Amino acid sequence: MVKRIAIIGDVNTDVILGRLTHLPEFGQEVLVGERRIRTAGAAGNTALALAALGATPLVVGVVGDDPEGVKIRSEFEAKGIDTRGIYSIPGGETGTSYGITSEDGERAFITYMGVLDEFSLPMIMSRYPLIVECDFILVTGYFLMPKITVDEWVIFFKQLKADGKYIALDSGWDPQGWPETVIMDIHRILASVNLFLPNAEELKQLSKKADAMEGSRMLLQTGVKEIAVKCGAHGSMLVNPVEAMIHPGFDSQVFDTVGAGDTFNAGLLYMLAKRQTHGLLEFANALAAMAISQSDREYASVAAVKEFIARNSILCQIPSVGKTSVYL
Repeated sequence: MVKRIAIIGDVNTDVILGRLTHLPEFGQEVLVGERRIRTAGAAGNTALALAALGATPLVVGVVGDDPEGVKIRSEFEAKGIDTRGIYSIPGGETGTSYGITSEDGERAFITYMGVLDEFSLPMIMSRYPLIVECDFILVTGYFLMPKITVDEWVIFFKQLKADGKYIALDSGWDPQGWPETVIMDIHRILASVNLFLPNAEELKQLSKKADAMEGSRMLLQTGVKEIAVKCGAHGSMLVNPVEAMIHPGFDSQVFDTVGAGDTFNAGLLYMLAKRQTHGLLEFANALAAMAISQSDREYASVAAVKEFIARNSILCQIPSVGKTSVYL
């Protein structure tokens, strides 16, 4: 049985446009051949992926009472996601993220915050009786919840820790460009976190180290227990003070990388919630690879992931790291 997982973070509508060879300058126009609109946000992507694996995640977030917000809630409920943690703001507009994809599947984002600007710690704490029923708590889209201060996050995480909860954090990319004050804030928050989930570029910014292994070792000094680094096509690594586990990426056709990291998070948390540490990186890598290889996003079941692993070759090693397990 999968232990309960709560996801706190951004829920919005994603509009995916592509594929572009280059972004237009101001005053210019380019044409795209693809447009996809889907219920998402980092919290939404993770919840949908977990639901497809058979979990019943709780989502804590905020939407407007507009048609987009109604649609998000309806789609979540249809997939078996617990929506009791989602606020609907009267008269508010649900956030929208515009994802611009390149020819190789990479993406850039332009986000309209909408009611995400109003999401606050008191809103989260009013749902605490639901949150505390869960064993694993993921906070994702940290920078898309600007009303919540670093001091409030520290207090909240300490409360979760006191209640014996496993805390995971995916900060995402800082729209301000990673000033030193933001880096120090994240370091402070990490002291109460069990698992940090950056991608390789976010890790580089936070650690000021170009090498993912060195960067992970540096961030472990903040007090975070483990760091799972998402390295794109190169795979992923899971680093703690004793050991580093590494798994290369899978060879798959890339249609759309939007939500790949969120899907990886879902796979990793699913395996941790099942207490299955053997093969957890392989499972999370495979789940993400399956998601990005589809033009119309449908998240995979456990059986489908196992079948994918059995029939797909591994793409490549993480640069400069050849072993699958390294003792530090």
